[in-house]
Amino acid sequence: MKILRLTPSVLLPDTCEWYLLPGYLNHPYGIGNKLWKLEGTMADFTSSGKNEILSFGGSYSNHLHALAAICQEKTIIFTAIVRGEEPAKPGYTLRFLKEMGANILYVDRSTYRGWTQNADFTALQIKFPGSYIIPEGGTSAFLFAGFESIAGIVKNEFHSSPPDHIVLAAGTGGTAAGWINASSEKTHVHVINVLKNKSLDNKIAELLNFAKKANQAPSTIHHEYHMGGYAKYNESLVQWINTFYEIYGIPLDPVYTGKMFIAAADLANKGHFNKNDKVLLIHSGGLQGINGFNERWGNLLKIT
Repeated sequence: MKILRLTPSVLLPDTCEWYLLPGYLNHPYGIGNKLWKLEGTMADFTSSGKNEILSFGGSYSNHLHALAAICQEKTIIFTAIVRGEEPAKPGYTLRFLKEMGANILYVDRSTYRGWTQNADFTALQIKFPGSYIIPEGGTSAFLFAGFESIAGIVKNEFHSSPPDHIVLAAGTGGTAAGWINASSEKTHVHVINVLKNKSLDNKIAELLNFAKKANQAPSTIHHEYHMGGYAKYNESLVQWINTFYEIYGIPLDPVYTGKMFIAAADLANKGHFNKNDKVLLIHSGGLQGINGFNERWGNLLKIT
């Protein structure tokens, strides 16, 4: 995967040097950060002796989308527990799970909480004793391996001069912890909280303590760019994503990367980056979210 240099524009100011890690190109289905998060988990699954994976999430979940693709490639039985009732007209993500051969089990929200609220998934282990269970979002004790791999690519691309800043979107905190743990101490990692996750700071700190690495990259978590929370949007977000695609030909999704790129541009305009600073934007994939967004709201995102 090659690091791309982005020229300044009406969206990205010329107050620094812009670079892009195109994570959406790491897989035919644009899995992005989910592939990095799941690398260590899939290795542990292989050594577990089990032959079926079970995980859970919402009906638009990037995580379930990624797992369905990975399991289909590796001919692994996959069961997706989806929160909520089965819709009369399934959206893109649910149709994709079916196409990938996943077993879908819809459960009401109360049952979902009961099955998934404990960290050791006691209820799920009892109900599905032969399954290897992966947490919602894919964040687990094995998440760091994949980020060490991708950080190695960044190191090779930038040679002896690592980026001064990395900017990335965060939901549950796994991707943020992975990059903070794997990045150079000379790089400041800016984490954009896109889901209005009030516990994000504590979750990232907890994961980083679990990594037990002596020296980790400095970081700042920015909470002001969530635009109302998960899957919330406004007209300016839609316009920004469409304009960015017109200028650069790079698709952004409205849940994660769109908000993150807007945040990066705003941080630059507010003087967080110096003139000669190298700023690496992490495109974490999630492009399947564009399909679900357009199905729900009427093809607002003009991305082909």
